[in-house]
Amino acid sequence: MARTRTVGSGGLTGLPGAPTGLPGVAAPRPRPDKALAMALAALLAFVGACRDEPPLTGARSLLRVSQESVTFPPSYPQVERVVELRVVNAGRTTLDVEWTALAAPFSAAGLPTRMVPGEVPVRLSYRPEATGVLTATLVGLSLLHI
Repeated sequence: MARTRTVGSGGLTGLPGAPTGLPGVAAPRPRPDKALAMALAALLAFVGACRDEPPLTGARSLLRVSQESVTFPPSYPQVERVVELRVVNAGRTTLDVEWTALAAPFSAAGLPTRMVPGEVPVRLSYRPEATGVLTATLVGLSLLHI
């Protein structure tokens, strides 16, 4: 017993020079309602991705410095020593930062008061007036910016 099978073209019409690039095969026409729905869905996805609603939840403030402690090398009076470190906002949101003041002979340059996620270089300097051992503490208090 012989079986026969007929294979169709899937509804495509054979046309010479058809836009599919294949000789004798025409591209199917997109349905206007389907194309409009796809364009509308793409527009809604784009607009939805650019909004701030709902607000960011679960964001944590993760402010840290690259070094917990800094020890300046020995120095003669009136000779400045400089150390660079990095302040890092490892969270996902912007932080407002309040810093304590440093008393002379210590100073800091570049301390950020508003910090986006990332890192900022900060220069700490020490210029002693006389010989001796001095210490100072610099504290940064981060406030979550919403």
